[in-house]
Amino acid sequence: MRRALGRWTGLGSIDLREAEAVDLVADVAPHIISVEGPIEEDVLIGRMREAWDLDRAGRIVQASVRKALKRLAGRESAVRTGTAWDLPGREVATARTPSADFDRKKVSHVPPTERQVALLGVLSEPPCLRREELARQAARFFGWLRLGADIRAAFDKDIDALIARNAVEEGPAGLVSVEDGSLSG
Repeated sequence: MRRALGRWTGLGSIDLREAEAVDLVADVAPHIISVEGPIEEDVLIGRMREAWDLDRAGRIVQASVRKALKRLAGRESAVRTGTAWDLPGREVATARTPSADFDRKKVSHVPPTERQVALLGVLSEPPCLRREELARQAARFFGWLRLGADIRAAFDKDIDALIARNAVEEGPAGLVSVEDGSLSG
């Protein structure tokens, strides 16, 4: 993709570590975001590293990608929510499960909005779940076999965000989606 865009933009095969690469990165990033968005910034930097066939993304590469993303945000071609990037106005309605083409190993690779969609999906099945069980089932959805401290902390933060926006209620029996009923009784 970068070679094709490089020829099209006249930027050729610019090294990602060069200052001129920011223009090419700003052309490539929206394509990645449109396919993978919402996408965590670290994952997006990794995709750029892979596109340029680099072994690692050091400070210079990361700065180049971040500068391009900031430029896209200024043009309103991309929006940042927390540490994730997406297209403006796109609502996250589904959570993506791992596949051969789409594998996320770490909880930090899944944007909070997508984790929250998964949590609400899990809550739509049983009438009520405790935090631990909700987190365990959501972790399985994403293909994580263990519920480590990092995953538990991310889901706790997501559950708190869902409660804060009144999408979920928490009571003595556990958590319930507001759309599916209440905790009274």
